[in-house]
Amino acid sequence: MRIIFSFLALAFLITSCDDGDILTAELNFDDIFETCGELVCYKIKTDPAETLSVVINTTLEALIETEIDATNPLLVNLVTSDPSFDITSTYPFNYRTYSDDVSDAIFCNSIPASDLNITNDYVSTTGFANFTIVLTEDDNDGIPAEFEDIDGDGNYDNDDTDLDGIPNYLDEDDDGDNVLTSVEIESQTITSETELSLVRDTDGDGVPNYLDDNDDGDSVLTINEEGFLTPNLDPTDDITDPNVGADYLNAAVESNDAATTQYIAHTIQQSFQLNLMLQSIVIPILAQDFLDFGTLTTTSSREVTPLLLDDSYTVDKTQVSGPNPATAAGDVLNYKITLVNTGITTLTGVTPTDTLPDGTIGTLSFVVETLTNDGIFEPGETWTYLISYTVTAADLASGADIINNLSVITTELPNPKVDTAITPIL
Repeated sequence: MRIIFSFLALAFLITSCDDGDILTAELNFDDIFETCGELVCYKIKTDPAETLSVVINTTLEALIETEIDATNPLLVNLVTSDPSFDITSTYPFNYRTYSDDVSDAIFCNSIPASDLNITNDYVSTTGFANFTIVLTEDDNDGIPAEFEDIDGDGNYDNDDTDLDGIPNYLDEDDDGDNVLTSVEIESQTITSETELSLVRDTDGDGVPNYLDDNDDGDSVLTINEEGFLTPNLDPTDDITDPNVGADYLNAAVESNDAATTQYIAHTIQQSFQLNLMLQSIVIPILAQDFLDFGTLTTTSSREVTPLLLDDSYTVDKTQVSGPNPATAAGDVLNYKITLVNTGITTLTGVTPTDTLPDGTIGTLSFVVETLTNDGIFEPGETWTYLISYTVTAADLASGADIINNLSVITTELPNPKVDTAITPIL
């Protein structure tokens, strides 16, 4: 699951009463609140019949709005995880008691019932409504997120078997073969690592089908064993021999190669948990520094399609002048960096990072573009950068090779491509 959250410090509940008679209000409601319209948050209880409600100057859709992640266009983040709103005469807090039972209709109907028997209506027009919002995402493919942490480092975001930009725990097609993971584990709900170790491995190569891009081990990748009979990006319905099953599971069928260049759309499930804390509300019988209004959970989903399989580029870093091997402090090593867009899609946000042998980030020359000097990496275009490094006495004393590391990302292909130039020391 993907969890994005912020922490809100809570104070102890403090109550006070007016001078004179002692009045007591016990706001014993369930932990869950509901919403209606634009936007009323409310809670209802019976025996006795009471309601809590607060009108918020927003909508539920605005509260759970997301935006594209700055480093990966296939991921999203909450626009804000801790919005706060004023409680006013226009957007008040109400605590009401009734002589008869009430229902959601008193908050959700455009015209409230005329026979509401309200016995008390206490209103606060001051205070704040503070939300803490948590977004959890998952692929719901039958494998818990903790079992999709392939490298076991506790970071779910860096496990992407098919390198399509969607981490496995959000990717309903982990191996990028256009067969859903849930299909490849035969619709099981995995509850243990032992169960996961027993899922189907058709070709017996030690890689389970859901992580194997060539399930039957023949000469054709699973994603390409489709379209001969039904060209629909679905290898599961192309069946040459019904006695064996789909061609992607039949090693005897390897003559049908669709050369597929497109991934299927991926659905990512979303769960939003909203915690609402009211602060500094005041009504005649009750003053609360903080009132925990409760929690609301709402679900949604979003659909993304990873890039075409042949959207790619190459990276090359080469020493083009200066001594090789290096022999003296002060030697200047000159490097050329070449990027070539070998795919069919325009790439943007091209960001090369060159790490020099001393660990610092080098300053690249201005890029030379072969097609159009517009900062857009077009198909077939070559980009060239230059950078140099001056050998130090410390480099010579170490006796180790001088290593220059290059890493490049683009907006559309956020997984870095790397290359290294090595100059020995003599």
